[in-house]
Amino acid sequence: MGPHVVWLTWTRQQAFIFDLESLEASGEFSYRGEGWGLASDGDRFMMSDGSSVISFRDPQTFVRHGEVQVTDGGVAVERLNELEWVSGVLYANVWRDSRIAVIDIRTGNVVRWLDLAPFHPPLDDPAAVLNGIAYDQRNDCLLVTGKLWPEMICVRPVH
Repeated sequence: MGPHVVWLTWTRQQAFIFDLESLEASGEFSYRGEGWGLASDGDRFMMSDGSSVISFRDPQTFVRHGEVQVTDGGVAVERLNELEWVSGVLYANVWRDSRIAVIDIRTGNVVRWLDLAPFHPPLDDPAAVLNGIAYDQRNDCLLVTGKLWPEMICVRPVH
């Protein structure tokens, strides 16, 4: 948060903080479990661990202070991966799925799905999964890509 980038490790249970301008390491946090995705609403971090749960973490200490289970029609949405926060909405890609869940973080309910199957590059490698979401504020666009994808897709966020 602020002028920093936080990088999660998948299995080492550490998050590293880097200065956004210099990219110099400026700190680190420890946590339990796996680190799959991280987003911020300006007040807290929201973190995924590959399950259906989004945990809330203090931006200064990284201490976990709550969670919400993500569901669609009452069914848990497992394998939540990369996260992005835009205009009060949490976007989460689901590992090995062509969809991005649009989540009401207050309730954990999926309010909409963005299906990227028609735009997914035709790659034969099963590792070529949707795996990246970043918000381009200037162009009001979610930049979406995946492992081994040769390009990014611009998707308009839900407002």
